[in-house]
Amino acid sequence: MKQLLFPIFILILFIGCSTPRIEIPNLEERLNIYFNSNIPVRDLSGNLLNGVGYSRYATGQTRINVPFRQGVPHGKIEYFFENGQLMMRGNLKDGVYAGIREWYYENGQLRWIEFYNDGYEDGLWEGYYENGQLSWKGTYKDGEKEGLWEEYHENGKLDTTKSGFYENGVKISD
Repeated sequence: MKQLLFPIFILILFIGCSTPRIEIPNLEERLNIYFNSNIPVRDLSGNLLNGVGYSRYATGQTRINVPFRQGVPHGKIEYFFENGQLMMRGNLKDGVYAGIREWYYENGQLRWIEFYNDGYEDGLWEGYYENGQLSWKGTYKDGEKEGLWEEYHENGKLDTTKSGFYENGVKISD
């Protein structure tokens, strides 16, 4: 009898703790409204959204997954291309980006990587050409470009005409 109760307990625990997935039409538009005006996202019944909201392309392929807590985006957000390939992956904390956010080309190659702190660009950012070669790199501090920013040609050579030093978001020298 005890051998039977343990698997049942685990199943109940798993079902009770699983996060609901809720399909939300026009989810991207609703997210933009939230990011621009802090209006919480509601489900189709008008309740504040709790769980993972998602939308799909006409083909049925998932377009976006984003978790919500009381109508506020919070957790791992993912956007997908129509072919199912990951387009963007990031983290939201109480409605703002926090930590790493990665963007990809449709072929799966990393396009750029960026870091956020409390919704502000903060830390090293790097961009890549579709062939994987470094395109640009630089640092943000409190939402402003800071220090050396370098841009590269697709062959890997430094483009000195586009590179330079920044202070508080202002280019101060080449």
